[in-house]
Order: sequence, then C-alpha cells, then structure tokens
Amino acid sequence: MGAPFPSARPVSALSEHKTKKTNLLTKRDRLIIAGRILAGVGGGYLCASLLAIASARLLPLARLDATIISTLMGLICWPIMVMVCFAARTAVRAWGMVLCVAICLASAAILGGWRP
Repeated sequence: MGAPFPSARPVSALSEHKTKKTNLLTKRDRLIIAGRILAGVGGGYLCASLLAIASARLLPLARLDATIISTLMGLICWPIMVMVCFAARTAVRAWGMVLCVAICLASAAILGGWRP
C-alpha cells in the first residue's frame, strides 16, 4: 500500500532535522517584537489613560462615580490594547491602531472640556 502520509520521512531524517538550530531570532525579528511590546504596553497605557480622562469628562454621573467607572474602564482597555497589538499582522499596523484610538480618545476628551 504505502505510507499513510505521502511525505512521511524516516525517523533518522526527523532526528537530524531537530539538531539544527532553526529557532534563533534575527535582529530584525527582535526589533519587531520590541516594537509590538512598546506599542502594546506604552500605547495601551496611553489609550487607557485617555479613555479614563474622556469618559470621566463625558459620563453624566456624579464626579466621584464617573471617576471610578472611567478608571475601571481604563483598566479593561489596557490589556485589550496589548492583545490587539499582538494580533495585528505587522508592527506598523499595531502602531497605526494605537495612534488612531489615541487620537479619537484625545479629541473626545478635548471636546468634553479637558485641557492638557
């Protein structure tokens, strides 16, 4: 009949393949990962802060209630932005999404009366 899988290799070929060092990251890969980490952590913090500011200014609640709710919304926003940055196809798209969200939130905060 034949092998169950047409591309099946003998065990010796698999063991030789495992001895090669193919999992080393290049300098370019490390820079891409560092860019995503920076976009996720730094940009996520920026977006979370701007969301807290904008929602505190725009929520029609008492000042204390709006502050607490907006802070909790910011704490939810930060890990979501980190996940979005690592789910993006490229690091440039991750930065683009972070900047778009930050610009939208900053403009909403400024229109709500926030003065930086």
